[in-house]
Amino acid sequence: MKSLIKFTLVFLLSPMLLAQMPVPNMENAWYFPQVVQNSQWKAELKITNGSDSPGSFLVEFFDQSGVRVFPLTDQGAISSPLQLAPDEFKAVLLPSSSRSYLGWVKLSSSLVLAPSLTLSQLVPGTDQAAARVEIEPFKPRDAFMVRLHPEFGLALANPSRDKAIVKLIGRSNKGEVVKTVSIELSPGQHKSAFFREDLYGFGNLEGTVVVISNVPLIAASFGFEGLTFSTSPVMQAPLVLESQADRFGVIYFVPRDMKAQTNVALRVKNGVDYTRNTVSKGFVRLGFPAREPSFAMDAGNIPDVKMISGQKTREEYLLRLKDGRIVVDVDAVAKESAEFVPKNWKYQVYLLEISQIVNGQFKDLGWYFYTFGNRAFLNAVILPFMRPDLAGNTQSYIGKPIPELGNAAMPQLIGNTWEVISEFSRTTFAHEAGHAMGLHFHTSYNAFPGAGPFRTLMEQHTQKGTVLRADEARLLSLSPAINQDTQGWTNRDETPPEIRNLNSIWDGENLRLTFEARDPETTVDSVQLVFSDRTTGGVLWPFYWRVLGHEDQGIISVSAKPPVRPSSTSFIQLLVYNSRGGYWQVDID
Repeated sequence: MKSLIKFTLVFLLSPMLLAQMPVPNMENAWYFPQVVQNSQWKAELKITNGSDSPGSFLVEFFDQSGVRVFPLTDQGAISSPLQLAPDEFKAVLLPSSSRSYLGWVKLSSSLVLAPSLTLSQLVPGTDQAAARVEIEPFKPRDAFMVRLHPEFGLALANPSRDKAIVKLIGRSNKGEVVKTVSIELSPGQHKSAFFREDLYGFGNLEGTVVVISNVPLIAASFGFEGLTFSTSPVMQAPLVLESQADRFGVIYFVPRDMKAQTNVALRVKNGVDYTRNTVSKGFVRLGFPAREPSFAMDAGNIPDVKMISGQKTREEYLLRLKDGRIVVDVDAVAKESAEFVPKNWKYQVYLLEISQIVNGQFKDLGWYFYTFGNRAFLNAVILPFMRPDLAGNTQSYIGKPIPELGNAAMPQLIGNTWEVISEFSRTTFAHEAGHAMGLHFHTSYNAFPGAGPFRTLMEQHTQKGTVLRADEARLLSLSPAINQDTQGWTNRDETPPEIRNLNSIWDGENLRLTFEARDPETTVDSVQLVFSDRTTGGVLWPFYWRVLGHEDQGIISVSAKPPVRPSSTSFIQLLVYNSRGGYWQVDID
């Protein structure tokens, strides 16, 4: 097995090559942990296509054992995708019926959907609702908290392919642990009960229940406030101790013959805020819990930037390659910085004071952006322009004196206006941070239907704002770089997935893979295929992405049409992710 080396150099690709690049599967999923249909209950799924493009969605019902079933709906027994026009609303009603159903539901689509579920408890002998509750879709989590009360309960389902070992820790209103309960859920299994009932056995206790699982679960909590039937929020629970939590750190590196800029931390804050907002808003739009990259911040919510004075001159950090290119010796930079960088800064952005401006021109190195593994290296020349107040400024920056750069007359870096260079600087910071978090390039110029001029996080040269695609959000949601609440309910993930019996077969232009996958600590979440060849400059491009579910038991099969064949100048790699961001990778022959 060859190790995966993640690196990127910023360069421009021709429009023809961009048009030929593949787009990975963007299918997203929404889960409802509790759906009931019988003579006392009816359920209604409401789905809105929030885009200006037509498409389809699939509704899959699973019973309490995880078996797919086809309950009666006003659309019939749904077994194939339903179509949605742009901005169309559609309701799927499970009417009260003697044909009972209890379980959970999964919706999947490449569209950006806005789904919700209404559960109605009926007046006995009628079709009139005595009480209703609205349930929002739930993204799988492996730690969360709910209210503990004898008149409330909890529905749990396991959408993953591995058995869930679940611990429920009951805490009193004073925060004291009063009872701990352990249960198991097989792949696809669903269980629900009031907290006072035997499944949970909390009796008349009141307080909070912390739910911890080795694999992500979906959950809903509801019950009675007097005679009112209502839901109770399911809250994100802490995952790791603050002292253990992985952080995203920023290092400002200045060679000994270069002058440091002023206001560095405030400029970095603009890049950090831009990155956080892009991820957090993208998560919410795509149905994930709102989270953001866990940058190291000081008590005043300013990035904790480590300024490091280099031991060498600027010229000594430059490497002149045989093909004429000039690059930075980032290994030397990282080695000199290592003793000053906190150990929990597992993800790092380096800002290198490496450019010189002579007579209105860059001496030998203009822009420079490079990512290796979990470290991103950016040219600090972008710092003076990481200012949101420059938005809308259409005047030219070229030739203008820049105080932070010693009042040197600024050469052209990108575009002509302050607005363009400001947007470029902040999106470049976010883009390279995305690489450090494990994301690869792609060339989809439609972030989501109706995105207009906006580009996605991992496109090259994003200049019109940045949004997340579904596959970017999914992979970031697994990354330890994304902020988790921090009070120590679970242990950190220590091992990547284990892959065995990998076989690859070429059938014409199609690549077919089969393999077995498991993870001893959590579950195998998704698979991805990437390629690289000389036309991409060595960067990695995804062309296949699939989220695994509880029905993916035994041997996993993948079929895709790669844009290249493995050769001396190109390669294809398989990546298999677990639910906490660990991954395994191998070259495919």
